[in-house]
Amino acid sequence: FYEWERLEDGGKQPWHITRADGSPFAFAGLLASCRPPEGEPVQTCAIVTTDANRVLAPVHGRMPVILERDAEAAWLDPAAPAPDLLGLLRPLPDAEVALRPVSRAVNDARYDGPACLDPPTPAPRRDPAPRLF
Repeated sequence: FYEWERLEDGGKQPWHITRADGSPFAFAGLLASCRPPEGEPVQTCAIVTTDANRVLAPVHGRMPVILERDAEAAWLDPAAPAPDLLGLLRPLPDAEVALRPVSRAVNDARYDGPACLDPPTPAPRRDPAPRLF
């Protein structure tokens, strides 16, 4: 997933966050369905978040709950006791998270390919304004 760090100059630096070993992961999510008094049924979903671990905290204060592999089946089990599920809502351990800065192309909807994972390019150097004296 991506997260954006707010920079002192007002810009944002995107970061690509993965498991340290590069393997896929599952977010904890919620799905709800309701029927308004008038109208068609509506389905909504949300990704559950938690406090950021120490690796991600300098970039952003929260992160999605990335389920431990052995917790994925429990999260999807409708019969799982709520207290057990609440215990799964914690940050992924620091050693299991990797992040790296990536190109700002990820901020542009015209890009949807490998360029989004390119390293960031340095901001153009601005020469000081010319001076007469």
